[in-house]
Amino acid sequence: MSFNELETQKIKNVIEAELMAKRRPPMEIRSQVDLNYRLEKQSVIIFETRQHWADSNHQIESEIAKITYVKSRKLWKLF
Repeated sequence: MSFNELETQKIKNVIEAELMAKRRPPMEIRSQVDLNYRLEKQSVIIFETRQHWADSNHQIESEIAKITYVKSRKLWKLF
């Protein structure tokens, strides 16, 4: 089951303020390497994007962490 709209907005607000604002690289290098996230079902996936070493037009995504909410236990698990 996915997050509802209110939960989704709360999660986005926290991630933007607490993670993205503090951890993203400086603006001048974000075209080369950047930090981002996406929501999938009950999880938040944090990943890095960077230019492919041989083709600067190609971006590579590398997952860094997955945080999943376990509703039955009302807790977050970090993978």
